[in-house]
Amino acid sequence: MMRRWLSGYVIAALGVLAVGCKPQEPAAKPAAEAFADAAVEAILVKADAVDGKADKIISKCPKCNLGMDGKAQHSMTFAGYEMHFCTKGCLKEFEASPKAMLTAMKIPTK
Repeated sequence: MMRRWLSGYVIAALGVLAVGCKPQEPAAKPAAEAFADAAVEAILVKADAVDGKADKIISKCPKCNLGMDGKAQHSMTFAGYEMHFCTKGCLKEFEASPKAMLTAMKIPTK
């Protein structure tokens, strides 16, 4: 009797695990979030062009409105762009709120 109950329990547990292991489809992005990503991408493209090269490397410090030369030792990758910062402090501030900082950034015109 105990063996039958235990085997039924094991089969039920395996069934629950099998159902839980199905890959789930990612949730669709809300329209506002998709727009924000497109807006950020446009900002990154403009910031990348400041040095005259469209190479996905932003060599000027985004925190300092692209007015200071960035350094490779203070760099990170964001949305496919290698971003250089003038100091570790600027890098840390950017890491805390990258989208907010990018949307507030004033990109110099040539």
